[in-house]
Amino acid sequence: MSFALTGWMMYTMWAVLGLMSLDLLMGIYKSMKSNSFSLDQLSDFLGGVLTHVFPLLILANLNKTDIDPTGGWILLVLFYLTGIGVIWKLLMGLKGKM
Repeated sequence: MSFALTGWMMYTMWAVLGLMSLDLLMGIYKSMKSNSFSLDQLSDFLGGVLTHVFPLLILANLNKTDIDPTGGWILLVLFYLTGIGVIWKLLMGLKGKM
């Protein structure tokens, strides 16, 4: 399974991973501040990798195959729409934590 994240695909993945990391850091900071640290935050982060990042990687990998008759445009648009949806979900989660 080899693929390359090119152009905006890489920036989308960076945004998703960056927002997930920021969410983890905010959760750790709030829990340390209230003296109630729990490892649930780490499992939430790993669950986010499984539910948010892994599907994006699958779409990026499918984009390199000849499964899409349009030359990859449908899968590319699907990748970006999924990325925008994940970014929106993470931003709303961060807004709720503030």
